[in-house]
Amino acid sequence: MYDDNEDFQFEWRIENFTFAAHRTGQFITSPAFCADILDETQWVLLLYPRGQKNEEYIDIAVKREAYDHGGDEMHIKCAVELEAVDSTHHERVESDTIAFRNNTSHVFLKFIKRSELFNMKDTLLPNDRLTIHCNLRRIQETSVKDLVAVTKIGLKKSVFEWCIPNWSRIQLPATCDPDVIEAPYITHVTFPSDAKPLFRLYLCRNRNEDVDLRLDIVKLDPNLKTVLKSHITVLEDEDKEAFTVETTHQFHSVESLGTTCYSSSPLFPSSDVPSMPNDVLTLQCILAIPTGSYQNTVQPVDLDSTEDEPKTDNSVDDCFKRDLENLLKEGKFCDVKLRAGGTEVPCHKFILFARSPVLNQMIDELDEMREEDDPVETEIDFDDLDGDTLKQMVQFLYTERIENIAYDSALKLLAAAQKFKVLDLKERCSEYLRAAFSFQNIFATIAAADRHQDNDLMKYALEYISKYWREISTTKEWEAFIKEQPNLHRRVCQLLRSGMLNC
Repeated sequence: MYDDNEDFQFEWRIENFTFAAHRTGQFITSPAFCADILDETQWVLLLYPRGQKNEEYIDIAVKREAYDHGGDEMHIKCAVELEAVDSTHHERVESDTIAFRNNTSHVFLKFIKRSELFNMKDTLLPNDRLTIHCNLRRIQETSVKDLVAVTKIGLKKSVFEWCIPNWSRIQLPATCDPDVIEAPYITHVTFPSDAKPLFRLYLCRNRNEDVDLRLDIVKLDPNLKTVLKSHITVLEDEDKEAFTVETTHQFHSVESLGTTCYSSSPLFPSSDVPSMPNDVLTLQCILAIPTGSYQNTVQPVDLDSTEDEPKTDNSVDDCFKRDLENLLKEGKFCDVKLRAGGTEVPCHKFILFARSPVLNQMIDELDEMREEDDPVETEIDFDDLDGDTLKQMVQFLYTERIENIAYDSALKLLAAAQKFKVLDLKERCSEYLRAAFSFQNIFATIAAADRHQDNDLMKYALEYISKYWREISTTKEWEAFIKEQPNLHRRVCQLLRSGMLNC
């Protein structure tokens, strides 16, 4: 493996990968990324979901863009690999040294079999996300500049409840023809922005069984080509799920496939049709199809940095922050005092003005009420903060650093950041909480995310619950969450279902 200090590393995440309905020879292109240490050359990755030539495989290509600031020819060794759910890397392949000119590429043919990838989807496709790592190496390069790119395949969803009354007296015809089946055993599926339904969802009997029931879906447009993912949950009552049937199917045109219908797994595989509350079968239905659009983002990251490593950046920005920190420690020229929990922190108005619009407004209002020649410093008391939280927040306003942070203090700082509209502090606390998830604190984190409208923190918390659902659903914290916060619990369950997660 290459020396990390000589590698340019690029990470590409493809979300909703199952919906990549590409034919053999068609590819998805990553966002372009600039390799600063490789003479500012421009690169992209190409992924062939059904191979460049063989539909049984997934192929990956590394391509140098047609125009960049690099030289005419660059000798590069490249490697690609997949990231697993536990952050380990798998399926690594490496090339020999390749002379990359502008608009040239190298293809890793037969990178991985499609069947192998989907057989390992829990490991290599967590939450339907494929993560590819690419290393580009030129000899004697020592700078490191890492990037993370995300390609998200756009989806549109149809979410609804389908209620079938008189369940104990269900009478289905002995046919699976949707034109014969009548309400309430058939329903139409319409997606946002579509004027007409695209699918019909209906209940029917297995062809070879007298009792077993299944769900079938038929597309209404015979020429529609798309991938449909269905997530059908049988509800025992409003908050309790009996079981879920999930399927993914690629619809081709009638000419290429000869049929427009597919069947899910049997809805009730046993011979006993279960009883339902109020004699009503309630199905929570979530269906999703791709929109045909892609969302690409690229951002630089420092993948190898740790908080314990000494900072060696001597930039003007860091020098300025150190000067501000010394100004805070020495307490010179302070013109405002903040107090909370018996702790008093002298500060400078110009810092608070610049860093918090809420503190800016509070100080302005207090100053307007004072006499112009009043020598007394402006003083503000906060009854809803403790002293440690106040000191940590003020230090961040001056230095953008947080010291001695723990889970409880991160929750308090998150609340303070929301109160005073310090968005970068809110993001820093959110990042810490995302890295500190546990079975014991996840629901306190969800409550904080909901209270402070932190959608990213909520999203990551829901993914964590989905990933460890079997373990979390048996904890005392889960039972307490249901009893103590029933409304939030109900909303969390709805979000989990609408996101097609695994609980």
